[in-house]
Amino acid sequence: MATLFQSGQEGVIKHLLQLSEPGVQYDIGIPALGWFLITYYLLAVLLFGIGVPSGNFVPAMTIGACFGRLVGELLRDTSALNEDDDSGKFAMLGAAAMLGGVTRMTLA
Repeated sequence: MATLFQSGQEGVIKHLLQLSEPGVQYDIGIPALGWFLITYYLLAVLLFGIGVPSGNFVPAMTIGACFGRLVGELLRDTSALNEDDDSGKFAMLGAAAMLGGVTRMTLA
C-alpha cells in the first residue's frame, strides 16, 4: 500500500500495469487496491472541482488502471481466470476505458 501511495504517478501506473512473471509474485492486495482507489478517486474529484489548474489525464489513467487491476484480482481469486491470464491486462483495459470516458476521445 505504501508503494502505491508514495510513488510518483508514473511509478503507480507502472506497478499497476506490471505483468507477473512465472514464479514471481507482484500481486497487490485487494484491500490495498480498494483503499487506494477510493482515496485517489475522492482526491481527484475534489481537485477537478476546484479552480486549481491541474491535469486530469494521468489521474484518470491511474484510477482506471487501479479499477481494472482490482477487477482482475477479484476474478483471479474467484478462479474465473485461467493461470495464464494476468490482472495487468485488466489494468491496461481499465486505464484505456477510463481515459476514453474522461477525455471523450475514443482513440485514447
